Amino acid sequence: MKKDIYIPTPSGFHLAILPLEENCWDLYLINRNEHSLQNILVVTEAQSEEKLSSKLRYFLESIPPVSYIKFETVYGEVAHLENFITVTYYVGLDIYEKNFSFQASQLEGSRPIPFLDVEGFLLD
Repeated sequence: MKKDIYIPTPSGFHLAILPLEENCWDLYLINRNEHSLQNILVVTEAQSEEKLSSKLRYFLESIPPVSYIKFETVYGEVAHLENFITVTYYVGLDIYEKNFSFQASQLEGSRPIPFLDVEGFLLD
């Protein structure tokens, strides 16, 4: 039965992390596909061995083809924790899910993000 379940693999979908100032970043979802993404649910949380942040949920109606959208700004102490982001979305009748995670220590030496024309970090 499990072999009959189709689980599509997301592609052309990225998370961009743009530094604003020390310990402060903007988070963007980038759709590089030629089709829109619909009914997007984003769940974010951060944790370490000693701390756990609140779980935040965002609903975005759609991201048009070849575009991006800012969905969160990460501040202060949360920036130093390990951040987890789960994005679930529809393309037609198919449902996709993509997970991202990052820590502040991984975010060194920002690079140009051509799609946004800014310096930052791009996670696939």
